[in-house]
Amino acid sequence: MSSQSDASKQIEQTVKDLFRFTDERQWDKVENIFAPEVLLDYTSMAGGQPNRLSPQQITDSWKGILPGFDYTHHAVSNFEIEQEGNTAKVQHFGNAVHFLAGQAGETRWVVIGNYEHHLSLLNGQWQVDKMKFKLEEMSGNMDLPRFAQERVQGKLAQSASIAERNKATVKQFFSLLSDENIPAFINLFAENGKQVNPYSSGLFPEGAVGKKALSDYWTPVPGNFDGMEFPIEALYALEDPSIIFVKYTGKIKLKNNAGFYQNDYYSTFTFNTEGKITEYVEIFNPIVAAAGFGMLEQIKETTINNSIKENKMTSEKVSFKSQGVDLIGNLYYPKNYSKDKQFPTIIVSGSWTTVKEQMAGLYAKKFAEEGFLALAFDFRNFGESGGEPRFYESPALKAQDIISAVDFVEGLPAVDKNAITAFGVCAGAMYTLMAASEDARISKVVTAASWLHDAEAVKLFYGGEEGVQQKIQAAQAAKNKYSSSRTVDYIPTISETDEAAAMYGPYDYYLNPERGAIKEWSNDKFAVMSWEDWLTTDPTTTAEKITVPILMIHSDGAVLPDYTKAYFERIGSAEKELHWMPTELDSPFHQFSYYDQDAEVNEVIEKASAWFQK
Repeated sequence: MSSQSDASKQIEQTVKDLFRFTDERQWDKVENIFAPEVLLDYTSMAGGQPNRLSPQQITDSWKGILPGFDYTHHAVSNFEIEQEGNTAKVQHFGNAVHFLAGQAGETRWVVIGNYEHHLSLLNGQWQVDKMKFKLEEMSGNMDLPRFAQERVQGKLAQSASIAERNKATVKQFFSLLSDENIPAFINLFAENGKQVNPYSSGLFPEGAVGKKALSDYWTPVPGNFDGMEFPIEALYALEDPSIIFVKYTGKIKLKNNAGFYQNDYYSTFTFNTEGKITEYVEIFNPIVAAAGFGMLEQIKETTINNSIKENKMTSEKVSFKSQGVDLIGNLYYPKNYSKDKQFPTIIVSGSWTTVKEQMAGLYAKKFAEEGFLALAFDFRNFGESGGEPRFYESPALKAQDIISAVDFVEGLPAVDKNAITAFGVCAGAMYTLMAASEDARISKVVTAASWLHDAEAVKLFYGGEEGVQQKIQAAQAAKNKYSSSRTVDYIPTISETDEAAAMYGPYDYYLNPERGAIKEWSNDKFAVMSWEDWLTTDPTTTAEKITVPILMIHSDGAVLPDYTKAYFERIGSAEKELHWMPTELDSPFHQFSYYDQDAEVNEVIEKASAWFQK
């Protein structure tokens, strides 16, 4: 009953927001309330036939009249809501007042009637896919709609004129720059005009403010090249005609027949009422620019070495592909980094549902302090990485992502290709072992507090045979739903009160902002479809396929200790070691101590580093 009431409140608020955002002319928010296609029926007022329209088509129509009024106010009341599953029918009363002063006759035009909406729950949000208005009464000045339309058209004509003037100036901007006429080029700016290069990234100037500074910035530029061209690919005004967007290419001929430098640019120009440029924002890829001018390696090495000198170690954000999905990671450099050396490299994986800033990042930083290159990254569907559906936990896909991480680091000049290793904690151990059983390029493996389950073990944690089957069936239903509607069913990741959560219990690591409950991690989203992948994966079958040196670190207080021992016994590698750590008597959740507690983490780092360095 409570959830039904909560849903009704959300539905009613959605409809109210539709009218409020319309009155406030917040068109982007209006469009977000509509479904991708809406059946709009205003035939009782305007005649004709109902139309199926996109959200933008609806707002484009409303923009043609509503902004012409001084203000509008839609008062809606008497809501009747019938909800059935993921759909709802809403009926309510509406009184719309349109005010416009300065015209002959009354200043108000009032429309009264009843609305009928149909809404669907799409991706967790109620959206309107049908809107029907039944006119009851109109009063006031019936000419005001025409006056409002004429007013909008007049504003649009004026706006179009300003936009055309400003677009012409942008074209002149690039023409004068290509002609190397810097004085005339600078004169296009207002006295306090400025240039902003937001992605200069420390490689190039950040910009200049004022005509004098702009002149100093641009005057020497032509002398550095044998010609410049700036072909424009796209040029248009925003809704505010004082802002012009342009996409263009910079084609720069380098001196001494050294070839061409070419980069793609995106810029915005902001103009004052006199048509002078007040701000020019130049967005380009600084890495492409540095490479084009032969300074990439010099800049990169200087940046990294300076950072190491100041901080004793540093990290760099990196990206790579895994089966076409963009993965984002942090590559941690050792304090003795040098471009002339190659380093043993560790791919670090954390527990299920986590992101690189949690235990994976902590271990990667500490491994870097021990002299390794270390990569912590977000698996697909999580954190900064791409992939759909979001928060979908699949051990098989995560194992593939680790293999893709091997592909990535193998191509880095600083990586010793014969010393690419892998480390995993908790479920990260599962993913790591699955990857290592398939990829011989992983030369050594270390696991800590490994989560290794089979069909019997999952029953201990997920409600016995009945509970496991219920979760698998729910996952299959969620997959079918996603396949047909692209809608994802979610449950909380962890909760002390909601038994439906993926992790139910007082697990401090995940609930404590001082530990794992960080802003980069989502505590409220676990894709229900994950259950089938998680519960039917059996990593224990990979033991015989592990042939590289392996160290497994565990304790009696960590999860499923007998399973780690059994896995260790089945490992086919001739070189293996099991390190069993003591369990503190007052630590009922020793598993989570391996995530971030100094005693456990430091001992793991000591043992793992020695193993990787053997």
